[in-house]
Amino acid sequence: MTKYSKILLLLILSVWFFVCEAKVTLPNLFTNHMVLQREIKIPVWGKAASGEKITVTLGSNIAVTTTNDHGKWMVKLKSMKSGGPFTLKVTGENTVEFSDVLLGDVWICAGQSNMELPVRRSTNSKVEIANSANQQIRLLTVDHQANADSTRENVNGVWFECNPSTVEGFSAVGYYFGRTLEKKLNVPIGLIDIGWNATRIEAWTSSDALKRLESGKKEVSAYEISAPEDDLNSMKNFKEKLKEYKEAVSKGKTTIEAPERPRPSRKIPSSVGSLYNYMISPLIPYGIKGAIWYQGEANAKSSENAMEYRKQLPNMIKNWRDDWKQGDFPFIFVQLPNFQSTGFWPLMRESMLKTYLSDKKTGMAVTIDVGHKTDIHPSNKQDVGFRLALQALDVAYKQKNMVSQGPVFKSLKIKGGEVILSFDHSGSGLKTNQNELKGFKIAGSDQQFYDANAKIINDKVIVSSSKIIAPVAVRYGWEDYPDCSLYNMENLPASPFRTDNWNN
Repeated sequence: MTKYSKILLLLILSVWFFVCEAKVTLPNLFTNHMVLQREIKIPVWGKAASGEKITVTLGSNIAVTTTNDHGKWMVKLKSMKSGGPFTLKVTGENTVEFSDVLLGDVWICAGQSNMELPVRRSTNSKVEIANSANQQIRLLTVDHQANADSTRENVNGVWFECNPSTVEGFSAVGYYFGRTLEKKLNVPIGLIDIGWNATRIEAWTSSDALKRLESGKKEVSAYEISAPEDDLNSMKNFKEKLKEYKEAVSKGKTTIEAPERPRPSRKIPSSVGSLYNYMISPLIPYGIKGAIWYQGEANAKSSENAMEYRKQLPNMIKNWRDDWKQGDFPFIFVQLPNFQSTGFWPLMRESMLKTYLSDKKTGMAVTIDVGHKTDIHPSNKQDVGFRLALQALDVAYKQKNMVSQGPVFKSLKIKGGEVILSFDHSGSGLKTNQNELKGFKIAGSDQQFYDANAKIINDKVIVSSSKIIAPVAVRYGWEDYPDCSLYNMENLPASPFRTDNWNN
């Protein structure tokens, strides 16, 4: 190839590259069959050539803007009511169109493995999948990527109509939640599944937000000062040096220092902020109605971690709300179910309860009766999704004359040898779903708890024990796998609770 041929080829490639770069593009969140959030200004954004005029139309809704110096653009279409299908059309030097677009409510479905668990692994899955076809429900599953050091602008994923071929691998909790909402509200529902197994809340929170907590400051600092293992060589070298060190020690050489284990890669889902950067940040500012959350198992492995969660969960919720800039959008979460864990699940459930009671824009689905003694992934996700939906109908949609929650401890009164417990969310009245009221324990000032006799009188629970003359405290469901039987007449279970703050 001659010198002039090479120059000509470079010019052709440069023009081709410029033309490709100049094309109007949008993030992968925008595809055919998507759901856009109704009744808010609708964010639509992307890239094109610097200074390029961009026109966005959705039905009769039109917005015009010009790209900035970096070729980025964003418009906010006027608020629209639910409906469709529409075509979203974006025009610059080229035109991009997305068909079969619905206006409805979009919900983020986040958390760890119990959120990720697919419909095909839920109870009665074959029947559920066979009956799943619903054009009003749309599903988007985000690809798994994590990085504590940077954020990504895009995700990989495509919106699909809900049907047997698309729902089987989708989040079961998310699907059953969305199915209930669509049936109750008769509006399109868009579900974005970002669940990832075995992930801690620290990974779902940005590093900046983590630094608001003392525990977060320490963890972020530990990651920042230690060398990352961003390739296989770091661990390989460590293992080789460790082998040399052990051999030296076995030969009596004690002056050799032990090698320092490299910090885990920042590109794994346990790294602080890694999932916020790569699973949450790319979704912002896509319009949403709210988020549902099923996580906590990974943070319940010590009493300190379980107690810290009552700071971490509100902190993460604030983090997401602040960055989305959609106000205090509803955040609905699952209180951990009954399971014979080796962790500290009662404390974790209490942390979740405290978050629910302190933030009126949160909802909590109590699942103390739908777990499995030996399986951390109970298959009954229908009740979980349904109870999340009840909370959403209350918190997000303000539906009147509905009972969305089971009994929640309100106050106690001690009278002689009895403790009289009052509850919020009693619904049409309290009841037990067994022959007797189980799950209550009672203690005196010595802090020793005994199984209690409990009975329902005038929508209050009266607790006593022949072993306790002067009762001081009561606990309900305060075990990893308790036998609980307190409900309201609407068949919603009571949340576990304690009236004390003792360390035992």
